[in-house]
Amino acid sequence: RISDCGGGIPLSDLNRVWSYLYTTAKPQGEVSDAEAFDSEDDGDDGVAPMAGFGCGLPLSRNYACYVGGRLEINTMPRHGTDAYLYLNRLGNSQEVVDVEPKAALPS
Repeated sequence: RISDCGGGIPLSDLNRVWSYLYTTAKPQGEVSDAEAFDSEDDGDDGVAPMAGFGCGLPLSRNYACYVGGRLEINTMPRHGTDAYLYLNRLGNSQEVVDVEPKAALPS
């Protein structure tokens, strides 16, 4: 599950998020309500240079389907959105996941 508190998606627009090129991102230089509330002035305009092209969710859902999973979006308008990625395990073999770092982490 990936969650955010970015205002959610209006229910009327929920099906449109799966369409390529649909975006709710503000153009660079335009300030959203959430950004106006943020009092930190770090010199960043708050918009990633590659954000808002409208390809992330449709591509992610297609990749999930390709490997036998699914991507679901649950939203609470004016609050936030949760994205759930479900991946199926094929077969009955156990995958060994090495969680120990290969090198010491910098301190």
